[in-house]
Amino acid sequence: EFSRTAEGLRAMRRELAEASAELGRSREELESVRSSLRDVRGRRAEYERELEEARARLYDVGEGLAGTAPAGPGPERGPPGVVEAASAVVGSLKAKLAAAQAELEAARSMLERERAAHEETRRGLGGSGA
Repeated sequence: EFSRTAEGLRAMRRELAEASAELGRSREELESVRSSLRDVRGRRAEYERELEEARARLYDVGEGLAGTAPAGPGPERGPPGVVEAASAVVGSLKAKLAAAQAELEAARSMLERERAAHEETRRGLGGSGA
């Protein structure tokens, strides 16, 4: 009976070592995901600032156009080109923001999966150790 108990203890220690190693890997991956998430959030904030700046410039251009209504066709073609360029900039920034948000959502879902795996490992350790 002592040998069965000793073998059971060795098996539990192996399981504990495997679970501890898995927990360590999960923690490393979790930290990596958190780091990526911080990066994505930083880029998202940057893109949002750029988008807001572009909107402000576009608004200023629109206000400038409202004050200078052209009398007819002629050299007043410049401002519509500026509006088109500003619209292109805003469109580009919106695309960057959408990409950053998609990346953020992917990192968030990966983080949730890692949390679930960590909790499952923790429950497994608690259940076999008790």
